[in-house]
Amino acid sequence: MKISRGGQIVALVGIASAWALAVCAATLGPRGAYTYDTRHTVMLALAAVTAVTVLPRRTHDEDVWARRITGATCIALAALRVLGVAVAFAKATGHEAVVQLYLAALLELTALTLAEGPSLRRALALAAAIVGGAVIAEYVDARVPGRSLWLLWSLLAMYRTVRVEAWLRAALPVTDDGRLAPWRHPGPRWLTWPLDLLANSRVVQLAAEPLPVGEMVSDIAGVVYVNWLVEASRLERFVPAGLELQRLGPDGRWALFTALTYHHGHFGFRALGPVRRLFPSPIQTNWRVHVVDPRTGVRGIRFVTNAIDYAVPALGARLFSEGMPMHVLRSASVVREADGAVRVALDPGEGSAPDLTATLHVVPGGQEGYRSADRWTAPWSACFSDLRAFLDYCVPQDRAMDAQPWRGRISRQEIHLGIPTASCVPLDGEVTSRAAARIVGDARPVCFYVPSVAFRFRVEAYDPL
Repeated sequence: MKISRGGQIVALVGIASAWALAVCAATLGPRGAYTYDTRHTVMLALAAVTAVTVLPRRTHDEDVWARRITGATCIALAALRVLGVAVAFAKATGHEAVVQLYLAALLELTALTLAEGPSLRRALALAAAIVGGAVIAEYVDARVPGRSLWLLWSLLAMYRTVRVEAWLRAALPVTDDGRLAPWRHPGPRWLTWPLDLLANSRVVQLAAEPLPVGEMVSDIAGVVYVNWLVEASRLERFVPAGLELQRLGPDGRWALFTALTYHHGHFGFRALGPVRRLFPSPIQTNWRVHVVDPRTGVRGIRFVTNAIDYAVPALGARLFSEGMPMHVLRSASVVREADGAVRVALDPGEGSAPDLTATLHVVPGGQEGYRSADRWTAPWSACFSDLRAFLDYCVPQDRAMDAQPWRGRISRQEIHLGIPTASCVPLDGEVTSRAAARIVGDARPVCFYVPSVAFRFRVEAYDPL
């Protein structure tokens, strides 16, 4: 919604005037023993901050109110409001409690009105509600508890959260891939619906994004890479605006799509030291394409989807990291047999994670045997001279990237793997996946295995879009 700057100023002046009248009615009425104090100042300051944070700003395409409600602001305002109301209610009794809770409810109503967009009609309606409510609150008997206003404040807070969620969903609609793709837990719907609600909430995602994430490490045991070389046009839809697909071949016809699956080893925060040994060792799968930032030339990968077989790390990654569209697997396994054969099974159940089943055996002679067996055929041979050249391109990927046009930035998750390409063991066999088939069609995969990886997540950084 777009209104003139003059209209915004007039509306905000009207709301500020209504607040002044409300404070006067509450403090100078018949119960004048109740005086204005610092708690009112805090509430008025919060109202001003709320007004500033929801004022529109020119974004990459249009003025969108919801895009001004950032995660950090949501967290700060919510925490201060809850704290302020709790302190006021704890210290105040009788008429004081009524007035304090009324002002808390008023703050929510003000924020809601401003977030809708300050029109003159809304400002006048709010002013009438403020003054009328203040007068009523002033004449409430001191023996009447403030439960009704406490309930009103709670309902307004919940309603505003729902409205903000609706605005954010309109600004950030559901996508087929990435972090905005629908998330569904594979467990019974009646039991897991709160997790689905949490994982799909735009408010929760934007509120969690600004929180710092420390360095994380994992002693990974076994990584299975399944790689497909497909027409670049099939993968373009997985590249957000602001990034470009890395094309391969003399005419840029091809691009690489990889699904890699591995067994974590006590995945947790590095700062925990030996306590990290108490953390679980889930199985994770990352499905990715190779991208480049055309402004900086920085290269990396972009995750189309991720999945893990533990719900807690899945929610944590999805909510706190902008580049990890994590889902939950019902079950997963990566097993290496005594003869070197590798079996991978990813079962999403009724959830939103991808599926994959692979039975792979070691190519005799390793990398040299792979080359001598004349396995390197088109289209692979058109993009890479041999298996070693392909490994040099595919393996050293220490950066995940994604774009947030609504924030005007590119996010980078910097990691360290340190995988020597000489340790990669070529595999051959059968790979079945309904999810992959929808992306790569009937392309033939090239697979290999890495025995161990010392994984380290270092930092999440940003570049301007």
